[in-house]
Amino acid sequence: MKVVWRGSLTVVGLAIVVAGAGCGPSASNNTDGGKGGAGGGVAGRGGTGGSFSDTAGAGGASAGGAGAGGSAGAAGTTGAAGSVGGTSAGGSAGGGGGTTGAGGTAGTTGTAGATSSGGTTGAGGGVAGAGGTTGSAGSGGTTGSAGTGGGAGRGGTGGVGGTGGAAGTGGVAGAGTGGVAGSTGTGGVAGSAGTGGVGGSAGTGGVGGTSFANRDVDVLFLVDDSSSMRLTQNNLVQSFPAFVTALKAAQSGMPNIHIAIISSDMGAGDGSVASCDSTGGKNGIFQYAPQGTCTASGLSSGATFISDTGGVKNYTGTLESVFTCIAAIGEQGCGFEHQFAAITRALGADGRGAAPAENQGFLRPDADLAIVMVTNEDDCSAAPGNGPNGEIPLYDTSANTNMASQLGPPANFRCNEFGHLCGTNNDMRPVRSAPDNNVDATVSYASCTSNDAEGYLLGVVDTANRLKALKANANKVIVAAITGPAAPYKVIWRAPSTADSSCGAASCPWPQIEHSCTATDGSFADPAVRIIQLANQFGGNGIVASICADSLATPLQTIAQAIVARLSP
Repeated sequence: MKVVWRGSLTVVGLAIVVAGAGCGPSASNNTDGGKGGAGGGVAGRGGTGGSFSDTAGAGGASAGGAGAGGSAGAAGTTGAAGSVGGTSAGGSAGGGGGTTGAGGTAGTTGTAGATSSGGTTGAGGGVAGAGGTTGSAGSGGTTGSAGTGGGAGRGGTGGVGGTGGAAGTGGVAGAGTGGVAGSTGTGGVAGSAGTGGVGGSAGTGGVGGTSFANRDVDVLFLVDDSSSMRLTQNNLVQSFPAFVTALKAAQSGMPNIHIAIISSDMGAGDGSVASCDSTGGKNGIFQYAPQGTCTASGLSSGATFISDTGGVKNYTGTLESVFTCIAAIGEQGCGFEHQFAAITRALGADGRGAAPAENQGFLRPDADLAIVMVTNEDDCSAAPGNGPNGEIPLYDTSANTNMASQLGPPANFRCNEFGHLCGTNNDMRPVRSAPDNNVDATVSYASCTSNDAEGYLLGVVDTANRLKALKANANKVIVAAITGPAAPYKVIWRAPSTADSSCGAASCPWPQIEHSCTATDGSFADPAVRIIQLANQFGGNGIVASICADSLATPLQTIAQAIVARLSP
């Protein structure tokens, strides 16, 4: 790209970084198992059933209630056929029992005698025990009818539901695994009341399906809008449907998503650099106006970012069409890209107060945050200082105009010279002067890293910490970089943009960084040492891909899949 300095300077060569492979280098509802366990109330100690009177055989005793903490006694056998005797009142209910005993053996075959009515509970009856399982029917003849359950005694409370009681058919007891309670399992109903006891409450929720308690994701795209980004921006919007498709493939479906777009333009210097103003460029403000030939974004009036949450959208048309309309933000931005400064300003993480008014409402406290940088040149965010805009005067064009000046020629190489350290011990700045002033020379470096120590630019580690601090759990932040590979890293030279003999030669070659990748469409990128290092600060949540790929669909799909993986337990 060409950077023109107002006045007598014209500077060529602002490369923009976007890495690319071509360079060679949910939520379904929980399904709680059966909500009820066999919620049978615990039987109290049952009273002895009254005898049948008259000519009939004596009535069998009522089923004994469960002893305190023990199993219920066996049910009495059914009385022999005959006239129905009078019903004796049952005994009073005892203290809280254990699980209901197994059903007694049925009486001998014949007409079943009338069952004695369950005894009413004595005053002050104990609290019903925890829910047990219902006794099984005895073998043999027709099973005698169960005695009518006695009511709870005065002062006694109802049976407590069996915590995790056995579920009905198909239901599994136990608490649901987080999240919203699932539907009742097939047949999973509360258990029958134990003989002589009050039915307990239904058991606690059964084992649920997969939990999707939080499906909120905020995605911030930083799009480089310097003069060499047109082809890459076209690639981005053409590949974006792959990103949406991967999001929709989540087990829980499309997340509750916010998507915003910002520029890398934060200005530079005193305004003498072409396309770089002295007032902070676009200042990290969301870009939401229609771009190019698009005349209507589809966003609702007043909307500054895309929102699709719970099926409620703030746009018409498709998400893909809205993104395509607003994401190709042109190539009029400053060639000294300030990716770090733009992101931290957009999110209110730079220590300069709240985020811009246009950006309010984007970040949600419990949402995951994904930051996606699409840029073909490394970060050159000047650190705070005493220069223009309160920054270190890295972009000075008044005193620093040639090879012999403190900062060197007014060109992008300043970002490399003062932003990177190379060599085995990472203690060597990329060299400014060509060996023997040979304009055809090339010097290669290995293992370059960010020069955080000298403080000319915003520190990588400090920037990462500021982004992590946006969330109570730093693992909720994903940082992805579609940019230029960090290697190869080569310094080459070219003829000066303005006459320069300050090195002692008739014409002093000016340095520049050779592209680390070039795509088949002619787009290119320079080594994004600092940007890649920032992504790596996030461990498994850091993603790096080459911007020189013929299609950005695969990198975007990879990023979306990482977001989806964060939604799964």
